[in-house]
Amino acid sequence: MHLRVVILVVILSFLISLQPSSAQSVASTAGSPVKAYHDGGIRDLDAVGNRNVGCGRGMGNWFTLERQIAMGRDYAQQVESSAKLVTDPVVTEYVNRLGQNLVRNSDSLVPFTIKVVDTDDVNAFALPGGFFYVDSGLILATTTRRSLRE
Repeated sequence: MHLRVVILVVILSFLISLQPSSAQSVASTAGSPVKAYHDGGIRDLDAVGNRNVGCGRGMGNWFTLERQIAMGRDYAQQVESSAKLVTDPVVTEYVNRLGQNLVRNSDSLVPFTIKVVDTDDVNAFALPGGFFYVDSGLILATTTRRSLRE
């Protein structure tokens, strides 16, 4: 366990020290321009944070935000009682900061809790209400900071 945390810290320290790669333009795909939407709808990227995405849309949303958060909290307690979490502050802070940057640029209406599960699996999963878990195997499998973000 201790060696695994040390390896995680070393990898994350290396990834943090890397300069961000230059932004790549996504203005075209295979030579054809991508259509931009500016109607405030779900496809309008300029309206992120102000779109009505998620609750209240469609027939599959049966639970209120409050109910989703409560359900997620209950499930999170079950996950955390049966899974070993990484508690190293360098690892947890980096993963949380990365996740919170994504949340800040989203339409999310709930606060997010992001934790690292100590397992060799290359996976991540989410529970209702903004509870996210990233497996340490996923972090160890990344070779660059960019690949961790993607």
